[in-house]
Amino acid sequence: MNRRVFSNPKQKKGRRSDYKNLAQSQKQSWFGGFLKNFQKKDQQTTLPRYIHKKLYNQNIKQKPQIKLVKTNTAHSSKKPLKINLFAKILGVVKFFLIVFSMPFVLIWNFLKKYFRWEINSINIFRSVFSVLFLIIALRFADLQVLSNGKFFNNTSEGVNTFSQIIPSSRGQILINDYSKNSLVQVTNTQSLSNVFVEPSALKSYLETSEESLGEVAQRLAGGLNLDYRQVEDFLTKEVTAEIPKDYTILERYIDNDQKDAINYLKFPSQSPIFEDEELPAYSSWLGYENLEIRSYPERNLLSNTLGFVIRHKESRENAKNSGCSKLVSMNEERGTVDTFIPGDYSKGQYTLGYYGIEQKYCTELAGLNGKKVFNDEAGTVVEDNSEVQNGVNVELTIDINLQRKTEEILKEVFKSNTNSVGTPKHGSALVIEVKSGKILAMASYPDFDPNEYNEVKNSEAFRNSVTSIDYEVGSVIKPLTVAAAVNEWQLEKTDNEGNRLGISPDWTFEDYDEKGMPYEELNGNILYIQNAEGKSYKNDGPQPVSNILRDSINTGIATIIPTIGNERLKNYFLDNFKINKPTSVSLPGDIHGDTRPLTDPNNLNSKFIYATFGFGQGYTMSPIQLARAYTPLANQGYMIEPYLVNSLQNEFGEVIDDGSKSDSPIYKGKQEKVLEQNTARLVTGYLANTIDQGYLGASPSKGQVPGYIVSGKTGTAQVGRETERCKGGTGMNATPIMVSMITLLLVMVLKKSPIFSCFEACGA
Repeated sequence: MNRRVFSNPKQKKGRRSDYKNLAQSQKQSWFGGFLKNFQKKDQQTTLPRYIHKKLYNQNIKQKPQIKLVKTNTAHSSKKPLKINLFAKILGVVKFFLIVFSMPFVLIWNFLKKYFRWEINSINIFRSVFSVLFLIIALRFADLQVLSNGKFFNNTSEGVNTFSQIIPSSRGQILINDYSKNSLVQVTNTQSLSNVFVEPSALKSYLETSEESLGEVAQRLAGGLNLDYRQVEDFLTKEVTAEIPKDYTILERYIDNDQKDAINYLKFPSQSPIFEDEELPAYSSWLGYENLEIRSYPERNLLSNTLGFVIRHKESRENAKNSGCSKLVSMNEERGTVDTFIPGDYSKGQYTLGYYGIEQKYCTELAGLNGKKVFNDEAGTVVEDNSEVQNGVNVELTIDINLQRKTEEILKEVFKSNTNSVGTPKHGSALVIEVKSGKILAMASYPDFDPNEYNEVKNSEAFRNSVTSIDYEVGSVIKPLTVAAAVNEWQLEKTDNEGNRLGISPDWTFEDYDEKGMPYEELNGNILYIQNAEGKSYKNDGPQPVSNILRDSINTGIATIIPTIGNERLKNYFLDNFKINKPTSVSLPGDIHGDTRPLTDPNNLNSKFIYATFGFGQGYTMSPIQLARAYTPLANQGYMIEPYLVNSLQNEFGEVIDDGSKSDSPIYKGKQEKVLEQNTARLVTGYLANTIDQGYLGASPSKGQVPGYIVSGKTGTAQVGRETERCKGGTGMNATPIMVSMITLLLVMVLKKSPIFSCFEACGA
């Protein structure tokens, strides 16, 4: 056996000669030479050389063959993959280990020479093998981790990513059935898709592509199973327009197979059918949009309050103009804008509601889109996701049974007021629970079917006339004028001369003759306030406050106003009764009236003008503002803010917002004391007398309800005056009625009607 063993410590000569051989081998390739020399000896003493060769060849054959394929897909965003931090650290450690391993033999020689360490073949083998094992392990880790990381880093320039916008689901609108203590869903939603084309981008594509428009139409028609001639004619018309559009619908409501076909036409390389063919990609001008088709199972019921959702996507500009700026900005901040040009938020598309609840709560109902970014080679997520946030459900305070009955009555009244002159212009009805402010019914006529909104010829049908029209309310304001005077008496206030302000419960007045109550102007002219039909109550003796409201005596109201003065009356109207303030309902298109004449300094100094203000002429308000002004009379002097939305609920029916916080989008407001309790009781009693006795006390009013105390006041006024004395014009009838805990308001705006309450200006 041709091997020397250093077992005797005294054999120094043998050790020197072996060390010399070792040093010579290192000159050729430092540690590699030593390894080769050691391996050569080992082969001679252990296994035949051919066995090593055989094993070596087997290892070569078994080594896996790696084929690197660089892929690229047009119109995809590219993001290089990051090398793992661990791989970088491992490379640094490896470098230092190699550096420190190079002087291994020198260090060993130093230890042997100066410390007289004894060595033998076993110790050498163990030491060298340990170092070799460490280096091989590091090299293996380098191949598996660091090199692999380099591969991904180098090839990632050809790895594509794509983002997927996940559309949110629109929330539903619910109303109540209080008789069954249940909710009724008055909207449904179905998800569909439309094919869209960008004609301007298609024109640019055709100018740079070898394809003709006919070939494009052929591929489109074949892929989408459409008529070729129709597709060709459509594309020709759009592309050859003087100014091609940025967006137009090619086909509506496509199925899933057609959606797959569009994806293949946009990205042919991703298609299992065309992956081996070089086909042009249509991703720059073709796509499909997901949209939700809204349906309304109750059809016309509550239509003016609900509004409708259009069946196509709207632009970013239209979304912002319709009051959905918050929806736009939140999606843009999240990067979840549904746009047919990726990354261009100005081309964002939005499903919008118009009018009513659908428009006011567009952000809450729509929710926020989600987004996922994928590696299209591995299908893995390469960016943080934005989770989709589905829209919330909006629960209204409306009672379905009361709403149906209210609409039925309103239509009957509407038809009964139709005559040879024509039909009324508007009809409105409102039912409020005065203790809470809940709107139990809100009806407008004419109405429409939201399922067929595109068939409506007169846009007036879309308006909720309870909130979106204003008018001179006329005599229905008289109870509020009386309440202001009675309240000042209850507060025991006095003027600068010590006279008690307001009127006492037993206050009466003497009426004037048929000519009316005179007012002398500064220029010497005499103006008169007249009663309806020129009637005088002079011969009927003193008239109590109750009769002034029962018979709607203008001259009586004009006599009451000086007991408190113009300034105080103005403050009651604007600050206490809030006839100039918007309500919490605030539906799109709301009108808050015009009360500027009340604050005009010239009018404040005119007794005559403020006399007309006292019975509802010269300024305007909406029906819902009038109804709110009446709530203190039925609620012991506390004003209640009417509200329409009871709660916001998530998709599982859990309440997430009850409107109790002031920053809530459905904030319900709070009660505010504006009258003394005794004032509210007295005025409500006067109005109950109005219903019980009827006009002139001749017979009870039709407003009586057996078993209930009913308080109410009718009123008639002009909406648009003519220049001559109160002739023709548009008339308005309004009837606020308070039944126990309910306030009812019925308003009918007529195209033509006689005016029963007006004033006349005559020369001296």
